Amino acid sequence: MQLPAAPPDLPPEPAAFYAELRARLEPLELDVGEAEDGTLHFGDGGVGLTLPHVTDPDWVVAAQVSRRHALVFVGPAAHAFDDAGDPPAIAGLVVRALRGEVAVALRYRGDALVEVEAFDGRRSLGARRVGGPGSWARWRPVHERRRTVDYRRAGRDPEPV
Repeated sequence: MQLPAAPPDLPPEPAAFYAELRARLEPLELDVGEAEDGTLHFGDGGVGLTLPHVTDPDWVVAAQVSRRHALVFVGPAAHAFDDAGDPPAIAGLVVRALRGEVAVALRYRGDALVEVEAFDGRRSLGARRVGGPGSWARWRPVHERRRTVDYRRAGRDPEPV
């Protein structure tokens, strides 16, 4: 997958992340949504990238990187980096998510979603409670569904990232 060059006035932290991401994505053959569905924005001193899956457009891998902070979204889960100064870690998480290596646990009480947690391998990236009436029904047991989505084209196994 090839991304365009970054503008020359992009600040150092987002520019380093974007250069790292471009280098890691170039050899991968990914199935992403139509070009108009995915977005790439340079502005406000940062970079934003959104990549929907081609067969499941509700599933998105996205990143927003500024001078000081970075956020990576995998489906309904988000992971915040306190420091945008670690471009390999940020780009690595995006690429692992695109390869289906980041699982998202959706926890329900009955039919009500009550918590979302992402896992990078076996390491938790943090859980987020989802409010609503279903979260108050403590008598209902919590059940979990884990989900990953692989953006790689079938039949291709790229090198480890």
